[in-house]
Amino acid sequence: MNILLVRGKREQGPDVIGQAILQNGDPLSFTVLETDDLLCSARAYHPSIFLLENSASLPFLGGLPGNPIAVFDEENHRGAAFLKDAGISAVDYGTSPRATISLSSLEELSATVAVQRNLVRSDTTILEPCEVMVRRTLPMSPRQLLGAAGVLLLAGVPWEKGLRF
Repeated sequence: MNILLVRGKREQGPDVIGQAILQNGDPLSFTVLETDDLLCSARAYHPSIFLLENSASLPFLGGLPGNPIAVFDEENHRGAAFLKDAGISAVDYGTSPRATISLSSLEELSATVAVQRNLVRSDTTILEPCEVMVRRTLPMSPRQLLGAAGVLLLAGVPWEKGLRF
């Protein structure tokens, strides 16, 4: 599975290659590519999921190969319009109760993420509204935490015992 992190122009970080175990016991191999060029990267890597940061430049309108799912910040109005115009399935995250993925609670070392509506995951299973415990091991803002949780949930990572990142 390829996951794209789409940011604005900046020095690109290294690709991250990792592995997790899905709910059905199958391994999930993934590559995370940090890029500022959504179209070229999507054509090369055929992502299943992409995380659209607020600073991302959106130079084109049109579909992406493979029908990926986008995860985006609810305050990214330009990104939301782009996704709608391009016909790309999208899930928003944010701190308001209207966001599909939001925070129920936030503490120094943990958080509870609320999934407010059904999510169709990349393996086409449905994740119904629920609360997911997140154990925080890395420093990150609430919005970064919500974006990461959204990507992991959509990727099919088991969540019943909580997420850790």
